[in-house]
Amino acid sequence: MQPGRLPRQLDGVVRKRFLSATLFVLVFATALIQSSCYSGPPAVVPTTHGPVQGAVSGEVVRFLGIPYALPPVGPLRWRLPQPHPGWQKTTRSATAFGPICPQPAGDTTLPPSSEDCLYLNVYAPFPMQTGRKVMVWIHGGTNTNGAGSFYDPTPLVTAGGVIVVTLNYRLGALGFLAHPALRIESGSSGNYGLADQQQAMHWVRNNIAAFGGDRNEVTIFGESSGGMNVLSQVVSPLARGLFRRAIVESGAFLLDTPPLAESERQGREFAQTLGCADQSAVCLRSKTAYEILARQGSPYGNEVAYELATIDGKILTMSQRDAFISGNFHRGPLLLGNNADEGRLFVPPGLSAADYPKTLEHYAQSNNRPVADVLRHYPLSKFATPSEGAAAAYGDAYFACPDRLIAGWVGAHVPVYAYEFNDNAGGTAPMGPTHGAELRYLFNVTNLGPPFDGSPSALPAESKPLSLAMRRYWTSFAQRGTPNGAGLPVWRTAKSGDVQMLVARLPRPGSAKEFEERHICSYWNGR
Repeated sequence: MQPGRLPRQLDGVVRKRFLSATLFVLVFATALIQSSCYSGPPAVVPTTHGPVQGAVSGEVVRFLGIPYALPPVGPLRWRLPQPHPGWQKTTRSATAFGPICPQPAGDTTLPPSSEDCLYLNVYAPFPMQTGRKVMVWIHGGTNTNGAGSFYDPTPLVTAGGVIVVTLNYRLGALGFLAHPALRIESGSSGNYGLADQQQAMHWVRNNIAAFGGDRNEVTIFGESSGGMNVLSQVVSPLARGLFRRAIVESGAFLLDTPPLAESERQGREFAQTLGCADQSAVCLRSKTAYEILARQGSPYGNEVAYELATIDGKILTMSQRDAFISGNFHRGPLLLGNNADEGRLFVPPGLSAADYPKTLEHYAQSNNRPVADVLRHYPLSKFATPSEGAAAAYGDAYFACPDRLIAGWVGAHVPVYAYEFNDNAGGTAPMGPTHGAELRYLFNVTNLGPPFDGSPSALPAESKPLSLAMRRYWTSFAQRGTPNGAGLPVWRTAKSGDVQMLVARLPRPGSAKEFEERHICSYWNGR
């Protein structure tokens, strides 16, 4: 399994005028709105595209399924997102989620999907007030799966008094295919999913004041490939001014973004597999979404799955690694971290001793290390099972140690707060603090599959104080650029030599030196 190839079930944006505060209108009525997702007293808010009507539920008002761009269908497939014309003379119902973006078949429990999928959802504290800080969630799922609707941020909204926006973006080959014919049309190809995220951030900047948000106080955050996308936005010149802070959860696994030539070579091969021998955009667009999904590859294996961004010269002008080293990135506070046992999710639990060397050989090759060295640092005799040894190597190489690199590079310019999530108190059972295990400590999560679906309210008693502390850390960071707040264990910057340990019952400071020794970062980060 290659770095960035994360499992489906887990892992795992332009109108220039903004809405004047004088347009802020909020209408309440006593009638109930019936919806497949939420119902409650209606709330109507104006946007640059037209008014939207959401619904109040307890302490939160939700506006669901708001289109932020034209549907990327027909001639707009594999083009940069286009502004939506709006519905100025009518009020659009916003009480049900829009379709999720097309993703590989096989899970019949997923909601309906469609290429018409560029929708976002706004969750605001109720009653609505002005000046709220804003958090924009970029979901994970290997950039081939997932949807904003899988994550209900109500626990964050109620714990921190912030507005949270979740969004969909194009996935797989529909979102990340690079091909010369597509580049000739628009001067760029391969980063449609990232462009969608930027279009959504433009929508937030132009409209969030109407929902009570401060457009100058936006924090973007994401997990796994969503965290990787957050890092891409941090280094993208086209995202400058669209957000102020960033949170990256388990997203530092791919710092060497592929160059355009490599991605387009793969794109030409993909066109051939689709039956487009002429390599034309017309032929590519003649194929159904089903045909494209069926031939785009799988993140489970070693073949290209078209879920990776590309150095296209516009959205991304250099790799993440080079941008961070050279200082060419958005200068805002960063909160990032990993989970203690990230690799456990990616290694078969029954890995045999005979297969252990071959498994580590792949990690060695993809990290430019001799396999003998990796085996020396992770001898089978050190671990209870081969799976535990392989999981340790995977988590160290692809998550823990890259986090330390970023903390050092970025921390030389701006405040960086580093963490390791390591709750073994029961909330992460049965797999422990593996990749994605922290999500249900922050959100109400659905459609990721057991053991990751769930809610902070359903965590065991011993894990709930940690969950509340994490929600307050995350929202405090969005509020003030620091996770610290009244009643919370102090969290010092990474520059101080700390890594905050997110453990039950309450977090505590940890030593970065001890962290790096435990994860053997002197080896993985050595050049």
